[in-house]
Amino acid sequence: MHTILIVDDSAYLVDLFSKMLQRGGYQTIVAYSGEECISVLEKAKPDLILLDIMMDGMDGWETLIKIKENSSTSDIPVMMETAKQLTPEEAENYYFYIEGYIMKPVTQKMLHEAIQHVFDRRAAIEITAAHARDAGVLPSFIEEYKNICRIVDVNSQLRKILGSIYMEEPFFSTKEETRLSELKKELTSRNIPVL
Repeated sequence: MHTILIVDDSAYLVDLFSKMLQRGGYQTIVAYSGEECISVLEKAKPDLILLDIMMDGMDGWETLIKIKENSSTSDIPVMMETAKQLTPEEAENYYFYIEGYIMKPVTQKMLHEAIQHVFDRRAAIEITAAHARDAGVLPSFIEEYKNICRIVDVNSQLRKILGSIYMEEPFFSTKEETRLSELKKELTSRNIPVL
């Protein structure tokens, strides 16, 4: 059973998200501020963090950076959630650190699908990584592949969100997509299955 840390300064939304996730079979931990999130992470290591952007005190972006700068929490996947429209600047500044983005209001089905997508993507990437390790591929190559796969998928999600808000698809560098194609080509040449 996956454990999810819900971070939001609205007690109502924390309770709502907690109930929605528990109905889907997830265990939940809660925090009502960015500061409390950092404190909770000193004692617990959830499988995913659902982090609100607009919070008093330390906002979600500041909290995200603190999570990712700490070596004991940097590998925990973080999904941002907010009712605030995502800006192209925010997408460009933070896409490297996040696993996804959920716009409120959100239904239970949408929430479960978004979270399951993160877990499924991570599992699929790990399968490829395990095959690559077995084939003797360099660890640095495997880490690059894992990071680029995640980044390309997150960028795809952000393009859809920003396109629906701004009526045109904002520009994202295609260098990651180009590099992912190169990495996949190298892996398939060694008969390693890829996403």
